[in-house]
Amino acid sequence: MGEFFDMLNRFVTAKLKGADDSRQGVAISVEPLILKGVSGKTYKCEGLPTLVDNPPPECMGCGLPLGSLCVDCESQIKMLTQCLEDHNLSLTQFDIL
Repeated sequence: MGEFFDMLNRFVTAKLKGADDSRQGVAISVEPLILKGVSGKTYKCEGLPTLVDNPPPECMGCGLPLGSLCVDCESQIKMLTQCLEDHNLSLTQFDIL
């Protein structure tokens, strides 16, 4: 059972709950087993997940192996950028960039 919990936040393949198909994604929950795919969509799965040998790179925002900038982090950056623009501000004004 300990190995199952080691899958949390790891990129795995698992069988979709109630289906014959499988999906790949980050295990964001192990009980119940829920995967978050690179697209940002979540999938309810069942059975034992299998680690993927060659996962996507880690996101520079959240650190999950969902690509260099996952859908959720990209969305948050766009919202922050829009908010700053709405107030005539930019990140360079804060010596962040």
